[in-house]
Amino acid sequence: MGWTEVVDGGKISLKRGQALMFEQEIDDASLLFRCWPDYDRRAPRPESMARRILLRLSREMTSLSGSLPPNARVLDFGCGNKPYYPFFHNHCADYVGIDVVSGLVVDYVYNERVDFPDDHFDLVICTQVLEHTRDPHKVSSEIWRMLKRGGRAFVLAPFCWHYHPWPNDYWRFSKEGLTVLFEDFKECRIERDCDTVQTLLQEFGFLLERAGYSDPNFLGLLNKLGEGGKLLQDDKLPAHFLVWLRK
Repeated sequence: MGWTEVVDGGKISLKRGQALMFEQEIDDASLLFRCWPDYDRRAPRPESMARRILLRLSREMTSLSGSLPPNARVLDFGCGNKPYYPFFHNHCADYVGIDVVSGLVVDYVYNERVDFPDDHFDLVICTQVLEHTRDPHKVSSEIWRMLKRGGRAFVLAPFCWHYHPWPNDYWRFSKEGLTVLFEDFKECRIERDCDTVQTLLQEFGFLLERAGYSDPNFLGLLNKLGEGGKLLQDDKLPAHFLVWLRK
C-alpha cells in the first residue's frame, strides 16, 4: 500500500482518504506509526479501558520485531487493519495478514486452511483472535504447520473479557486449556496479563461505557488505579493470557 506525499509549506500531507499533516522532520517510521489505521491500538488514550493490554501488546510487538532474523516472514493471523504492521515494516521482508473477513489490508481470508506451504514463516502473531474462530484447534494446527522449525508465535487469548462478536464470539480460554491447545509446540510459556482487581476495574469501566457514561477523567482514574503492578495476590480472574510459542 502506497502513500501520496504532498509537500506544502514545510509540512507533509499524506493522502489516504484524507489529508494528514505532519512536520517534515518526522521520520518515515514515526509517520507510518501515526498514519497507519488503528493508531489508538498502538497508542491508547488514558481513558481507554483497554489501555493496559494495548500498551502491553505494543511492548511485545517492539520486542518481537527487534529479534527477527534477517529477511524474516511474519504472519498476522486475524489481522483486521494490521494495527501492528508499523512495528515490523523495517524488520521483515514480508508481512502477511489473514482474517476471517475481507478488509482493505487483509491479504487472505481464512477458511479453515491458509494456502501457504509448511515451514514458511519465522513469526506468527495471533492476538485477540482465537475466541472468534469456530475451531481454535484448527488454528493452532495451522500456526504450527506454517511456522519454520525454531519459528516463534505470540498469542493473546481472553479469559475474562466481555462479549464482543467480531463477527462472532465463541470461546474463552484457561491456562490449562491453552496448554492443551498448543501441546504440539516445543516450547509454550503462558502468562496472565493482570490480577482479579485489575480485571474487575476494567470491566466496570466497560460497563459504564456501555451505559453511556464517558467521563474521560473518571475512566482514566480507573486505569490509574489498575496501574503499578498487582493490586492483590489473587490471580484467579485475569483478563487475558499471553502465550509465547516455539516450534
